[in-house]
Amino acid sequence: MKEFVIKLDDKEIRCPAYPDECEYVRITDLEGNEVVYWHYNEWEEEPQLVMGAFLATIGNPLAKLVLLNEK
Repeated sequence: MKEFVIKLDDKEIRCPAYPDECEYVRITDLEGNEVVYWHYNEWEEEPQLVMGAFLATIGNPLAKLVLLNEK
C-alpha cells in the first residue's frame, strides 16, 4: 500500500494514499521508523484523546517525546 507523506522538521506524518481509505495515521522519524500509530477505530472511540496525542506528537521534537516516554 502506498502512503501519503507530510514531511515535518524531524518527523513525517503518514497515511494511506488516495484512493485508499484513511484507515490509519502514523508518525515516523525521518528514516521511516514508526513512533506512534492510530487506527481509525481508536479515533472513532476516543476522538479527543487521539487528537490531543496527535497534536502533541507533531508539535514537539521527537527527542523530547522520547524523554517523556522514558519517565
